[in-house]
Amino acid sequence: MIPTNEDPVHILLIDPKREIEQLLLTHLIGARTSSHQLTHLLPKTAMEKFECAIRVADVLIFGDRTTDSSIIRFSTGARKLGLTLPVFLITREPERGVSPHYKRAGVDDVININELRTPLISWTLTSTMKHAEVRRKAKEFDDIRNEILTISESLAFITHEINNPLSVMKLALYHLQSYPSDEERRAMMVKIISDNIYKVETQMSELRSLRSRLGEKKLELTSREPGKKLSKVKAQ
Repeated sequence: MIPTNEDPVHILLIDPKREIEQLLLTHLIGARTSSHQLTHLLPKTAMEKFECAIRVADVLIFGDRTTDSSIIRFSTGARKLGLTLPVFLITREPERGVSPHYKRAGVDDVININELRTPLISWTLTSTMKHAEVRRKAKEFDDIRNEILTISESLAFITHEINNPLSVMKLALYHLQSYPSDEERRAMMVKIISDNIYKVETQMSELRSLRSRLGEKKLELTSREPGKKLSKVKAQ
């Protein structure tokens, strides 16, 4: 679930300077030492050390002076680990949204540096984390639903395709019954039936596989349906 005022929030900060750290310590952690923790890493930190720190973090924040390459490197690294914790970028620019290349790397939102100087930063951070997770859950929900639609279309196509070899086998069977003494024709029809049985078996195997995937995706869709209780955004 999203941390509340009583839940501890572990912040992982990536920043080459100390300004953001001091703002957080003064206006956020300084007022609530029992509810917030901060780990500050430099952009040159080795990926192995970052991975250890990110696994126990609730939110990843990049300082406004962190380079593009570092933001993309660490944000992508967190997403490759399968972590869904919110990722934010501190900015000094008003009304700035998340750049497309940052979004692709996994950055969720931006926070203006002036918000770090207010007594409401704890509420702002928690609220922003909640909104970022809801957006991510909604996107995951849409992605799974679209995949279900694609699987359903494939199921309909395969079901239709199964009718073709069945029709061929019915016709071959008719010829077998109509010309029982024609050995050459009989051998040809048996070969046609055999070939089409193989086609049906192959398509039935694909059909069972798709049905299994469809069941898994429907279960996943139900578990991630917007409006249900959100799980804590943290590594398992």
